[in-house]
Amino acid sequence: MTDPDLAFILTDPVALLQLVALLLVLLTMAVAALTSIVTVNVMPGRRLAVPCSRLQGNDHDQTSAHHR
Repeated sequence: MTDPDLAFILTDPVALLQLVALLLVLLTMAVAALTSIVTVNVMPGRRLAVPCSRLQGNDHDQTSAHHR
């Protein structure tokens, strides 16, 4: 805590808020990048598309059965 810049940041609420916001943005970008990489490598689109098609199919069946 002897660094004057670090002490200034910790005593200045606006600078501290900016630092926290910057870290939060970097963390969010890192998590999003890791998620996209894992999704592309582990699940090559097939597993992600199945629930969507199932949901659309179920909605279509329900609406068609409801309209009859």
